[in-house]
Amino acid sequence: MDFFDYLEFLWSKRKRIVLILFINALLIVVVTLIIPNKYTSSVKIMPPADNSFGGGALDRYAGIASMLGVNLGGSSKFGPVHFESIVKSAPVLKKIILTKYTTSKFPDKKVNLIDYYEITGDSPEEKLELCMDYLRTSVITLLVNPENFITTISVTTPEANLSKTIADMTLNELQLFNRTTIQKETLDKRKFLKNRLIDVNDSLNLEENNLVAFMNSVNDPTVPRIQIILTKKQREIEILSSILIELKKQAEILKLQEFSDL
Repeated sequence: MDFFDYLEFLWSKRKRIVLILFINALLIVVVTLIIPNKYTSSVKIMPPADNSFGGGALDRYAGIASMLGVNLGGSSKFGPVHFESIVKSAPVLKKIILTKYTTSKFPDKKVNLIDYYEITGDSPEEKLELCMDYLRTSVITLLVNPENFITTISVTTPEANLSKTIADMTLNELQLFNRTTIQKETLDKRKFLKNRLIDVNDSLNLEENNLVAFMNSVNDPTVPRIQIILTKKQREIEILSSILIELKKQAEILKLQEFSDL
């Protein structure tokens, strides 16, 4: 069969071919009209800069995420799991879900996302949990550029304004997380170091005074028993001195961290 035979065969089947093309086109139009519209709003955020003064920001994000019930395994390697674990955590999603939104679907009233997506369940807690699962799987997605580590947070809903509102709120929650949780962590560290410095310094002064009093109370410091007691007291002073030096070092590092974070 040569080329002209093929043309003759296709010409003989022209009505069937046209019918098939028409049916396919009709199906495409019908499916397009049936499928609901989806609108995606995206925001891009820079990665937290690593801090060379000890305990980088990525390590702190990984650690603080555990406060939200997410275990990142203590890894400091940046990846989608860091921001994703925070954004998709229960405290963040709960606030997003329970916020009242103005929507085209419910023009007469403001509704939360449980009502908007018509989530059903046996209790309010179950509805909230099901809605959080839906947002994690079908509404909010995160993508990290492997070259520059810029994170893109995308929110997809049936309404453009709703997508934008949720995306803005997600970004605000991340900013709020940074301002409150991380700053609170730094404040707690500062308080701990301050109190610990006072305790260790007092203990060191006490041990040094005890050593002076002990040396003044003995007649012969070369006696073996006295030497053993003296060695123990000196060892205790050395340990407290090392701890004090390390605490002062950590306090200075924390000051540099605060300046870098600011």
